[in-house]
Amino acid sequence: MSFAQIAHIYDQVNNLAAYQEWIDFTKQQVPTPPKRALDLACGTGYFSFLWAKSCQALIGIDLDPAMVKMAEKKLGQGESPLEFKVEDMTDLTFADQTFDCITCYLDSLCFLPNLDQVQACFAEVYRVLEPGGTFLFDVWTQDFLLDFFDDFINVESFDEGHLIWQSQVDFDQVQVTHDLTVYEGQGNSYQRSQTSLQERTYPLDDYLAALLAVGFNIDKISVWPDFQDSQPQSDTSRWVFVVHK
Repeated sequence: MSFAQIAHIYDQVNNLAAYQEWIDFTKQQVPTPPKRALDLACGTGYFSFLWAKSCQALIGIDLDPAMVKMAEKKLGQGESPLEFKVEDMTDLTFADQTFDCITCYLDSLCFLPNLDQVQACFAEVYRVLEPGGTFLFDVWTQDFLLDFFDDFINVESFDEGHLIWQSQVDFDQVQVTHDLTVYEGQGNSYQRSQTSLQERTYPLDDYLAALLAVGFNIDKISVWPDFQDSQPQSDTSRWVFVVHK
């Protein structure tokens, strides 16, 4: 499973305007500019760049070197409060209590293969987050993942070609496989490349239990269905967590 094959077209086929909702929510929950923020699974860095405007310093990390390379290409010359690194969010290299704000958005945790890996990520977040710091993340709800991606197909066009996105759902595992096929124009022909990505999500109580298991306090965890301060509805697509240490 790799984003490498689509890293160079990721921004072209993604709904970048939707990132503003994550920015607005994060600013609402973290009104004081973080001194040092960490953005997990930053991809090509679009959210990181937006959020860095409200931070004194920010590091964006991603497991895929191709995605980090695309993010680094956007950095200007000279000093910047923003940097990017290739890192595994389940095994971070940062020292304890390094950051006062950590984000992991756009269902990135759902790409981890199992709940043990999710808890491993939470353990690392707890370790590198300073007391009083805030951890924000979102995941798909199980009902939405199974319903929305069942026999899903979409075609996106970009400057030099097309992306065909097809998804198949495993109802028993509550897991979806995304098969992505890219056709890029080269002269009078197209070059074809493929990659497959898997996402999996869990009951709300499983995420809460994993957070508690690594040391977070239930009284300092809030869940916002689709960014709203309300009860989950039958059509809720995301659980957005705000966790204070």
